Amino acid sequence: MIEICSITKNFSGRPGLFAGLSLQIRQGEFVCLLGPSGCGKSTLLRMVSGIELPDRGEVQVSQPSLGVVFQDPRLLRWRTVEENICLPLELGSIAKETGRNISSLLRLVRLDSSVAKLFPHQLSGGMKMR
Repeated sequence: MIEICSITKNFSGRPGLFAGLSLQIRQGEFVCLLGPSGCGKSTLLRMVSGIELPDRGEVQVSQPSLGVVFQDPRLLRWRTVEENICLPLELGSIAKETGRNISSLLRLVRLDSSVAKLFPHQLSGGMKMR
């Protein structure tokens, strides 16, 4: 479950976003955030994922296994695709056996195993997102 309790986020020169927003998302619920550019959709998701903290209030996530897909690709340009895939293994956040077969992980996202040795600048936008 995700519980958002009276959060506010301030940005210099702009009034606070959300003004005490509270929201509860139960396991199995499907939620869609809709709104115009700049209304705080991405900021809210960054707070739910723990990347950013609210200025007031609290965000609680009862399931520690939360995945995030960024709006822009987040690949380290000096590392190959394979090295980018292995980064969570190096940081200890994924079991080593999960990443042993890079080819199968690439197939999972419909990429050929030959992509493993390429650098991010050699990939299309869609390939980077996968």
